[in-house]
Amino acid sequence: MRTILCVLALFIGFSFAASQDLFETGTIDINDGEINDFYLERNTDNNQYYLLVLLRKGGLKVFNAKRELVFQRVGVRSFVYWGDTYLHNNILYFFETQELYGLNFDDFKTAKAPSQRLPHDLYTHYRAYKDKTSELLVAENDTIVDVYQFPDLDSIARLKRQTGEYSYYVDGLVVYNARRRDLFAFNLNEKKMQWKIDAGERKAKFMGISLGVFPGWWMRPYWNPDDNLVYARTSSGDLYKIKPKSGEVVLKKEQFRGDANNAGLLTRMYFKDMNGDGKNEIVSPSVDENIYCIDPKDFTVKWVYEAENENQMPLAFYDITGDGIPEVFSVCDYDLMLSILDGSSGKLIMDFELKKEHKKFNQTYVVVADIDGNGYLDIITQSSRQKIRFLELKTPKLPTSGSKRP
Repeated sequence: MRTILCVLALFIGFSFAASQDLFETGTIDINDGEINDFYLERNTDNNQYYLLVLLRKGGLKVFNAKRELVFQRVGVRSFVYWGDTYLHNNILYFFETQELYGLNFDDFKTAKAPSQRLPHDLYTHYRAYKDKTSELLVAENDTIVDVYQFPDLDSIARLKRQTGEYSYYVDGLVVYNARRRDLFAFNLNEKKMQWKIDAGERKAKFMGISLGVFPGWWMRPYWNPDDNLVYARTSSGDLYKIKPKSGEVVLKKEQFRGDANNAGLLTRMYFKDMNGDGKNEIVSPSVDENIYCIDPKDFTVKWVYEAENENQMPLAFYDITGDGIPEVFSVCDYDLMLSILDGSSGKLIMDFELKKEHKKFNQTYVVVADIDGNGYLDIITQSSRQKIRFLELKTPKLPTSGSKRP
């Protein structure tokens, strides 16, 4: 049974009073379509926050910290992602039909980029990277990974695949799963395959009953800037870290949480310093209803939080105490329970059941920031397919100095 009141002064030097300290401050109602995604971005010139709402039918709406609509455009279906932000020099790049446009967040004017046309409907995901001498755009779907120069969109390479996990670019290589069992690295400079790793086969069980041996398949790879290594995981719960240039497997841990159904099936990886030593740990939600903090040196589990439901949506991080260690914000699938965890221990600080206005609405993003600058943390979630909800955490007041917020 979930604990509504949880005092953790012993661990982090303060306590929350209760979930009553989380107040709703407003909503955004979308009346002309269903929400596909939403993102919180900050203009680095004026330090103002903006909420980007992408509609399922195609369309972009931008709201300021007062929840006022400052820009909208029909036909927009996806943005270009730059690793940890959608703004590149305060410009949001998006595709409308086959043309690349840029929305300047200083004046909210748009301009068509001087680039070639792309078959926009062909792709499901765009990610841009800064190389040593240029910028690249990786556009992909279930069957291809296309690499272009950015922003002119001259083609560099086309890689064929049989599965649709996202790729990653590092040190001149595109690391991607060409087939479920095979993780490839393609050298863009030499135009050749650099290496391949087979995910192998693993035994699987369900409720203690053997299901036999199944081939593993690769999930999306990640890159840890601390050690410049590629980190990957498989559907069997295997963890790998790999040298990107050679493909050498530096460390592999098979089924790090056992062979039960979905055990250790991590849905995404975050690299965050969770103990203040200046080195990243891996924080990950999982299909097995847990959230893990994992030591990347040997893949030992430093802490685990039993979320009691699947969590396949992104986590959010914010240091609300000023100790340099971010707290973890999670919303479970299906029951939409918001949990705030102490980053150093994984202990539950507070949970809060979000309003669920429709039975079939089962997942939401969560984004956090002090968007209005009043010293209290704002937590933004979705409560239906057409409503975004704003909450404010009244206790504690955010530190004004000494914080090493990510």
